[in-house]
Parts: sequence; C-alpha cells; structure tokens
Amino acid sequence: MPEPNLPPLRLHDSDLPGKNEIKRAGAFDVAKSRGNLPELPQRKRERFVGELGLSPENASRVVVGDGGGHGVLDFFEEGVDRWGARAPPVLANLLLNDVRKLFREEWEEVTEKKEVKKFTSQV
Repeated sequence: MPEPNLPPLRLHDSDLPGKNEIKRAGAFDVAKSRGNLPELPQRKRERFVGELGLSPENASRVVVGDGGGHGVLDFFEEGVDRWGARAPPVLANLLLNDVRKLFREEWEEVTEKKEVKKFTSQV
C-alpha cells in the first residue's frame, strides 16, 4: 500500500542510451546526482594505489587513519594537488611516520584545525 503522505518518486537517468528524449517533468535525474557524490573511501584507496603508486597499507592509513581516528587525508591530497604526482609515496611516508612523530601530542589539534595549506607550504 502506498504511503499517502509521500508523493511518488519519479526517477530519470540521463546516462541511459535512448532515454534522453523521454525526460519526465518533475523527475529526479540520477545521473546528475551521481556526479555530485563524494569519492568513497574504497575508490579513493584504489586510486591512490593504482594512479599514485602507494602501497595498499599506506593508502588505507592515509584514507581512514591508523586506529587513532585521525588520518592525514587532507594533508596528503593538498600535497598531491600542490606538487603533482611526483612523489606521492614519499609524501605519504613523510606524513604517516615523521610528521606524526613530530606532532605526537598535538596531532588531534593539527588535524582538527584543518590548517592544510599553512602546513604543506612549510613542509
């Protein structure tokens, strides 16, 4: 039995071949929404391993952290954006090992403030 308080949901996928001309009025376009979704962690790990040459372990630690709940993803992505794909594995190792040791006590504050641009410009 349909819910009387909810209007029917009409979906339209403009990516489907031959269906572009059958766009219904008021329909929700699935293809447009798909483009607005953020990259999922699993896909991000796969991209870091495949395109940037990180080891699967380091890619996972960069994306989701290493148990402490505070990863280095923002720092890593800013560094890759700034310097390109010259040495992402070196950057990941630097962030995961050396930088975390330097900021042992302050690591939560550093990651919470999101001072990525300031930090990466100094490294």
